[in-house]
Amino acid sequence: MLLRSLTLFSVLGFTTLAAAYRQQPLPNTGSNRASWNAESYDEGLFNPVESLSALSSSEYTTLSHPLFPRHSARIKKTDFCDTTVPVYTGYIDIEAKHIFFYFFESRNDPAKDDVIFWTNGGPGCSSAMGLFMELGPCRVVNATTTEFHPEAWNSNANVFFVDQPVGVGFSYAEYGEHVDTTEDAAQDIAAFVALFFENFSSFKGRAFHMAGESYGGRYVPLFASAVYDQNTELIAAGLTPVNLTSVMIGNGATDLLTSYTSYFDMTCTPVSIAPVLDISTCVRMKKAVPRCEKWMQEACINQFDSMNCEAASSFCETELFDPFIASGTNLYDISKPCDGPLEETLCYPITQVIAKYLDDSDLRTLLGVDPAVSKNFSSCSDAVGTAFALSGDVLQDSTEYIAALLERGVDVLIYVGDYDPICNWVGNEQWTLTLDWTGKQEFTSQKLRTWEVDGEAAGKTRSAQGFTFATVHGAGHMVPYDKPKQALALVNRWLAGEELSFRDYGGLLGTAILAAAYRQQPLLNSSSKPAAWNGDSYDEGLLNGNLVGSLSALSSSEYTTLFHPLFPKHSARIKKTNFCDTTVAAYTGYIDIEAKHIFFYFFESRNDPAKDDVIFWTNGGPGGSSALGLFMELGPCRVINATTIEYNPDSWNSNANIFFVDQPVSVGFSYAEYGEHVDTTEDAAQDIAAFVALFFENFSSFKGRAFHMAGESYGGRYVPLFASAVYDQNVQLVAAGLTPINLTSVMIGNSMSDRLVATTSYFDMTCTAASVPPVLDIGTCVRMKKAVPRCEKWFTEACLDQFDLMNCEAALQFCDNELFEPFAATGLNFYDISKPCEGKLEETFCYPITKVIAQYLNDTDLRSLLGVDPASPPFASSSRAVHNAFTLSGDTLRDSTDYIAALLERGVKVLIYVGDYDWICNWVGNERWTLALDWHGKDAFASQELKTWEVDGEAAGKTRSVPGFTFATVYGAGHMVPHDKPKQSLALVNRWIAGQEFQPRTAAQMLLKSALFGFATLATAYRQQPLSKPGPKHAAWGGGSYDEGLFNPVESLSALSASEFTTLSHPLFPNHSARIKKTDFCDTTVAAYTGYIDIEAKHIFFYFFESRNDPAKDDVIFWTNGGPGCSSSLGLFMELGPCRVTNATTAEFHSESWNSNANIFFVDQPVGVGFSYAEYGEHVDTSEDAAQDIAAFVALFFENFPSFKGRAFHMAGESYGGRYVPLFASAVYDQNAALVAAGLTPINLTSAMIGNGLTDHLTSLTSYFDMACTPASVPSVLDISTCTRMKKAVPRCEKWITKACIDQFDHMNCEAAADFCSNEFFDPFLASGLNPYDISKSCEGAIEDTLCYPVTKVISKYLDNSNVRTLLGVDPAVSQNFSSCSKTVAIAFALAGDMLHDSTEYIAALLERDVKVLIYVGDYDWICNWVGNERWTLALDWSGKAAFSSEELRTWEVDGEVAGKTRAAQGFTFATVHGAGHMVRVLVSSTDPPETLILLAVLSQVPYDKPKQALALVNRWLAGEAL
Repeated sequence: MLLRSLTLFSVLGFTTLAAAYRQQPLPNTGSNRASWNAESYDEGLFNPVESLSALSSSEYTTLSHPLFPRHSARIKKTDFCDTTVPVYTGYIDIEAKHIFFYFFESRNDPAKDDVIFWTNGGPGCSSAMGLFMELGPCRVVNATTTEFHPEAWNSNANVFFVDQPVGVGFSYAEYGEHVDTTEDAAQDIAAFVALFFENFSSFKGRAFHMAGESYGGRYVPLFASAVYDQNTELIAAGLTPVNLTSVMIGNGATDLLTSYTSYFDMTCTPVSIAPVLDISTCVRMKKAVPRCEKWMQEACINQFDSMNCEAASSFCETELFDPFIASGTNLYDISKPCDGPLEETLCYPITQVIAKYLDDSDLRTLLGVDPAVSKNFSSCSDAVGTAFALSGDVLQDSTEYIAALLERGVDVLIYVGDYDPICNWVGNEQWTLTLDWTGKQEFTSQKLRTWEVDGEAAGKTRSAQGFTFATVHGAGHMVPYDKPKQALALVNRWLAGEELSFRDYGGLLGTAILAAAYRQQPLLNSSSKPAAWNGDSYDEGLLNGNLVGSLSALSSSEYTTLFHPLFPKHSARIKKTNFCDTTVAAYTGYIDIEAKHIFFYFFESRNDPAKDDVIFWTNGGPGGSSALGLFMELGPCRVINATTIEYNPDSWNSNANIFFVDQPVSVGFSYAEYGEHVDTTEDAAQDIAAFVALFFENFSSFKGRAFHMAGESYGGRYVPLFASAVYDQNVQLVAAGLTPINLTSVMIGNSMSDRLVATTSYFDMTCTAASVPPVLDIGTCVRMKKAVPRCEKWFTEACLDQFDLMNCEAALQFCDNELFEPFAATGLNFYDISKPCEGKLEETFCYPITKVIAQYLNDTDLRSLLGVDPASPPFASSSRAVHNAFTLSGDTLRDSTDYIAALLERGVKVLIYVGDYDWICNWVGNERWTLALDWHGKDAFASQELKTWEVDGEAAGKTRSVPGFTFATVYGAGHMVPHDKPKQSLALVNRWIAGQEFQPRTAAQMLLKSALFGFATLATAYRQQPLSKPGPKHAAWGGGSYDEGLFNPVESLSALSASEFTTLSHPLFPNHSARIKKTDFCDTTVAAYTGYIDIEAKHIFFYFFESRNDPAKDDVIFWTNGGPGCSSSLGLFMELGPCRVTNATTAEFHSESWNSNANIFFVDQPVGVGFSYAEYGEHVDTSEDAAQDIAAFVALFFENFPSFKGRAFHMAGESYGGRYVPLFASAVYDQNAALVAAGLTPINLTSAMIGNGLTDHLTSLTSYFDMACTPASVPSVLDISTCTRMKKAVPRCEKWITKACIDQFDHMNCEAAADFCSNEFFDPFLASGLNPYDISKSCEGAIEDTLCYPVTKVISKYLDNSNVRTLLGVDPAVSQNFSSCSKTVAIAFALAGDMLHDSTEYIAALLERDVKVLIYVGDYDWICNWVGNERWTLALDWSGKAAFSSEELRTWEVDGEVAGKTRAAQGFTFATVHGAGHMVRVLVSSTDPPETLILLAVLSQVPYDKPKQALALVNRWLAGEAL
């Protein structure tokens, strides 16, 4: 039971690999209690009771546990309640705190059946409520009597009922001690659970389920987590862990935010029953929802601020809950009134009877209740509730504990009575769908299905990977009380591991579901069912006798009235009206909604009216009459003057039956009898949808026909909502046995669907050549451009993120003043930028024909012919009153693109067409929102180029399309496309209706198109342009071919000496040279070389090994280790090089070296790393600077040794190489322009290869939670409480990093953000003692000495050998103490902010220029892990994104064995290597203490841990083979 009297609320997923680790053993983690020395206990000190049967009924037996000296328990037999089984009661004693419990053995097989722990909620409510009125073995009948309960949950399980925390029910404290947080309560409960199972050995290993309801949604996740974490201590002490199998939460208060916001759904929409509050109250509530969400998110979730969170909670409660309280409805069952005063009975008088029953002195003696307990039993303790409220416990979200339990293989059942408003099914479903865990995608993709008991529907359910959500029909807050049979069936199936029996569900239950998986479910949470319909099929006798049947039966002299059984307030009058188009039948009439009357025209198709589709057309405004569409655009006739019309050969009824509707009421010939009006599109939509159903039901020949809803301008708001209402209404039609409307598509011309992009695009239309040359002066345009980002920000915050009508209006006023008014002052036509406005805007709308149409329609004879009611006022093209009403309501500020996305997700096609001369609803803005639209086809749509479409061999416009969604421009047309380009518009609509693609131009014609027509063109058109802004050309190069006489290349490596260096130079890089010599070491089977890259006083050491295969033809690999500051000698001697160091004097041949099929460089860069040095302290502190030196060296090498020219060149590295390699490769690519211009051969940059890369700082940081706290690679290695803290830090880290490091780089703030993230994510893992570079192992040695790998120290000793140094040609100036990693370099890069930058954009740019990219990751690496690397590869914004992300991870093999997973598309490959680690530390801040800097990124463990697999991977990559 959730108490109202307190504050009311006493109330990163990755893709695939994680599931493979769910069944691994529990980790040995967690802290030890102070009283336990981590060794097995002295068994002689502890004597378990062993058997419940040994207990006395006259006195307590005391239980203890060796690990919990402060906890004990007293237990006795108590024969009461259920005479068919043994019953026990007792106390959990925690020093001076005493918690009462009941325990009932199973009625089935107590020696084998599972054990359930049950707690009620509150906080502060006694589990006696669960026992005596819900799921216990007896129910209280009156103050002295109980009766047997056949549906008790001990039917097949042993069950505890616990009065917790202290102060609840029969629980008490001796000296006023109290518990005020769930975390504290959890420790006592977990200790008791261990104590019970250890004392009664027959229960050891039994499945244990923790269950509760209401505030149990907070209790149970934390209690279960405490039990789970505590198992580590039990195992370490040689004890049997508790077999925590599942948690079961009924109507849980688990997520405060979704509970609050769902109160609107429960009280104001028909999600359970018809709305219970009046409309004005509901409108206020709806406006409060986004404000509540934002405030709660900021104050309670992103960063918990107790005072601010409490204020947010108070606001939400006042706005969203108090209105329901005032209704007098039962808080716990919305279908009933509250029975008795809430504060006395909790709406259930039986609670008072239970209290009286438990106050009986004889019963208390029988139960063993301590005499210290108050004589007045209370169902719920206000004191406990208040304590939890004051501590802030009631404001906490517990969903993360549920995610953590699921990740550890603990199953979770969330069940909800669908009549409960306070902890309702809507909110519970929402958080289950948004829960972030590895099974999220599978869970959310499941449809809600019906589950049954005894052949009858019991509720709905969704389930995946151990997580089940279920509703129970007709039950309130206490499911076992309202639906005992269904509740028992549910729990029995759960205990047995059975799925809830189900059948497919096609109804309207889910509100937070994935659109793609629910394509046939309703779009809108629409108004309640009509009062006349009870949900069953209608009485056909009420309608069949009144069906018109056929349009041909209609009279031309009087109206025929149409009805519909589901819409008693709606009817229609229709008559034949022979006018406008004499070649077809025409009809006019009124839609009558009580005193509101909406006029319409209907024209049959000129082609085949008995078979052709049906189009519904509306003009915009809001307030514009569809007579404008009829008589000046797409209708069958056009007005010439006040008395004359002419035939329109390009009318849209050429191949379709078409409606023109004057909506809403008061538009055109529509009127209201008593001043009724409609001021929102939502309200207008209900009337239109009802009319559509009424028409199709009355004229059966139209049933099943394709139906298209179309409009223009403000139709961009109308049409998506009208179509959504029609779609949703189909549920009612189907349920009543009627034929649903075959809603096929929506067509919107020059749409005002997204107000923000329309407004900001005014700059583009007036100040750039988007359609015509700029029309405003430079000074004005500069001011407009500066206003655009401010407009975007203000509008987004006030109108989109949180709709605040007053603030949104102010934002829009600013945007209009800055972006709209300058154009208005020009006198140009708003609707056609190529022309001046004709006449006064407010009179003619720049088109004088509109006044002529009004004169034509005010002719009395015509009005009589049309059947216009005499009460209808004089015709006006647009109603100012309607426009003002929609403006005042805020309707004109709303974005409708979400409805378009929802329609697309449900298979309703969408056409957006735009005249490219329209200014006010222009093509730029419409293209932008179509590209940004969030739906499942977004990537595919955005990846399409704009293509030319034609009519009669001439270009008609541009188009972009994927199945179901098309964007098209129409050349030379303004706002009203059918008016300006009738032939093209008819061709467009005919092709759309016929399902034909718009005709693209030929390849030859496409070459002539303007390359920059689209504002959102794809990068592939620019694949050979430079990546980055290049630095100045080298001083020695004037841009032409160099003087070849100044340069003498060495020509051949074989010409090099082994005794002295040969110097290399390059004509374009006078500051760069290189020294190189033969060096016979490491691999005697091939030629080896060492040397220095000399950049004035900086000297970078390198190794070069020829290929073991065919050095004259094989590719060239450049390899760098990471850090920043780590030597590539680690890659050479420990990973992928031709030899591996075995001791301080010896190296052995490495058969899986990467020079097996390639020539390879190992480079100690930047200066200061390994054997590299600077003469006068020069240093490099950014990857950009390092890249210039490396690119120059690459050019120098290839130019001096022409046999390598044209060879495929691959840049590779690991760890911080994820930053280095993309920039190095980009520098090489850009430098090619200089080489070509100088007449030199460019470098054949073929690919980049990055192992366990630190490429995206943010995904690396946030993925630490996934690696440590979910089974992404191994079972979770940190305890649940630590993981919960980490998970809560994820959104704050993401937000801070994004704001400070990505959206706008602020070095100081970015560093602070990185510090925070590191503290929250890195430090907890480091404290575990595990290897950060291989999560499956412990760290060997002190991490600052060995990097967890002692061989690194051996390599240093090997390289300090004077003979080795002499052989290699190491300069004597280099320090004698070789260091694997340079702290100096690392600090320099940190201070410069280099480590805070994201390098993924360079990778995207390389891909766009046909440079292939391989990202490989050892799946045991923690610090630059596969989860983070996969995330950024999937999110990478490039032309192949859609193709890449659509690929599933597939297994790749070596010698018939699984080696890892891979995903590849268009030159981009991601691969994991099973069982390999990494060895890296991410330095996130210059403030890290120097002694920790040795933990920097050093090696990719893939070649070290899995050399065979690593070599197979690289060989296939070099050969261009798929893994």
